[in-house]
Amino acid sequence: MKLFEKTSIKNLALKNRIVMAPVGKAAEGDGSMTQASVNYYVERAKGGAGMIIVNGMWVTDTYEKKHSLVLSQLYHVDRLYSVIEQCHGYGTKVCVQLMQGMGRLFYVDPYTAPYSAGHNRCLAFPDLMCRPMEIDQIKDLVQKTGYSAKLALSAGADAVELIVGGGYLIDEFMTPAWNDRTDEYGGSLENRMRFPLESIAAIKANIGDQIPLFIKFTPTHFLPNDRSLEEGLEMAKMLVDAGVDAIHVDIGSWDNLNNIVPSVYDRPGLAIEVAEKLKSVVPVPMLCSGKLSSDLNQTEKWLEEGKLDYVIVGRQLLADPEWPNKVREGRLNDIRTCLRCSECWRTRTSGLDVRCAINPVCSNEGSYEITGPKLDKKVLVIGGGPGGMYAAVAAADRGCQVELVEKSMQLGGRLLVAAAPDFKWEMRPYIDYMRREVAKRPNISVKFNTTLRPEDVPAGKYDKIIIATGAEVSRPPIPGIEKTLPAEEFLKGNAAAGKRIVVIGGGFVGAETAAFLKSEETHVTIMEMVDTFLNSPAEAANARAGLKKFMAEKEIEVMLGVRVTRIEDGCVVYTQGGEEKKIACDTVVNATGFKAGVGFCLAEALDGKCSDISVIGDAVKPGKTFNAVHQAHHVVRSMR
Repeated sequence: MKLFEKTSIKNLALKNRIVMAPVGKAAEGDGSMTQASVNYYVERAKGGAGMIIVNGMWVTDTYEKKHSLVLSQLYHVDRLYSVIEQCHGYGTKVCVQLMQGMGRLFYVDPYTAPYSAGHNRCLAFPDLMCRPMEIDQIKDLVQKTGYSAKLALSAGADAVELIVGGGYLIDEFMTPAWNDRTDEYGGSLENRMRFPLESIAAIKANIGDQIPLFIKFTPTHFLPNDRSLEEGLEMAKMLVDAGVDAIHVDIGSWDNLNNIVPSVYDRPGLAIEVAEKLKSVVPVPMLCSGKLSSDLNQTEKWLEEGKLDYVIVGRQLLADPEWPNKVREGRLNDIRTCLRCSECWRTRTSGLDVRCAINPVCSNEGSYEITGPKLDKKVLVIGGGPGGMYAAVAAADRGCQVELVEKSMQLGGRLLVAAAPDFKWEMRPYIDYMRREVAKRPNISVKFNTTLRPEDVPAGKYDKIIIATGAEVSRPPIPGIEKTLPAEEFLKGNAAAGKRIVVIGGGFVGAETAAFLKSEETHVTIMEMVDTFLNSPAEAANARAGLKKFMAEKEIEVMLGVRVTRIEDGCVVYTQGGEEKKIACDTVVNATGFKAGVGFCLAEALDGKCSDISVIGDAVKPGKTFNAVHQAHHVVRSMR
């Protein structure tokens, strides 16, 4: 495969074309790397990545509050050195990414006005106006950028990457929509490029030609009033002429976050066309991201065609750090495939360290692994969804004899419903992976089509019972609700819809069901009680953006601030703005949510038959695969 060719960028030799994306990690209070960060990066090197990009290290915390790694002082060097030294032991190179600031994208608190190129509103807190940077502050930031590059070199970095895209601070100087300055840093292309070019010169003055310099660059953001792609290509020429050795291609900003971090609703390879255009005007390698691990055959074709040179992989390496080794060795069935659920992004931007829904060890390498002596125990797992399957596999790996009971004829639980629409095909390989993991363990026996009753469980037979029976569909007290069918019945193919469809509930389930049922022959209307649509912080911002875009493309009608009062034959009656109205329909879908199932009742009924019973996942509280898998992990990890 071309993916595993040995290559080089200037004097940097790489063992393959796989580059770990700069997926963020939390820092110590002084901005230094945590030991957990060291372990996290080394695990990905062990897994076979050719190069790792250490996520944006702030060149100073003078102008923004610390909320990530900082590389501004000598004491920041040691942990970075430790990462690089250990990664080198696996033949993996390390590129240190430098960040000058988030600018208008700053999201740490709603009280501190961030610095920006011009008079911009803070994206996360629109009532907060940014402070335009003074010229002496810009000069100071340039100088500190150079010094940070010098510290990276001292730590043994194999390359340095400067962020000049993504809508961050330096990109705001480059973009007319965010730069209203009238001094030497605003107006003309030459003036808007002054800050990035001065920063590159400062870096080159400190590292010379000892290691390559990359940039993460956004030629165009695909936003209203944005700079054109043509201007972006001119910028690329100026950046390469200034000494840039490779371009990490980016498209979008946090304004359209699903372009930067594509959601399950976006196609793989969103940036490939832009990378191809860049390659036509500048003679440097292109590093590209955008779910390129989802379809390896297509990615390999793009490499063969020369549309990109290096494949940046982020979320897949969180889910399975061994992905490069497994692909190289042809062990594709052993890959724990990323769900594209974006829980990693949600956790990292909500005050937590980066987490993975299906790999609970992620970010806690060295402390969260399931270790300890083998256990000679009999374990009963009730429910074969993601939590139940994970619990069964984990308990089996601890030496237990596991009996897994599933009420249907297949494993997967509600994840099967989530993965049913064709536009969510990327979720299906994980279900198949977990089924294989269950099947390959001789100490797991599976009983299908079995609804377990308390009286079916002999007292004293099991040392541990794990209840993962899932959630039940909520049926709100609306007159006529019996005329509806749950969304999952349509997604599973158990029910057929008519041509005028009303979906009650505008959360993710309702929106996805509406998109699933929408065709040229159908008209679909979503009715949502609140005044906002897909705006819950419980879901990742890129997933919300991706689904909103997808819904707009499908031309699905969304009604907000609507209270359904009753459902009649052929119509739904509702109030909006105090006025009662009707909407004609031939199908009504109930997508109002879920409630915890029989889990705790079952646990109570089994009390006395087993001394160690745990309830996990949706059986506790309707949630996500993330909750079910992580709870399963810790329940099994705590077994003694």
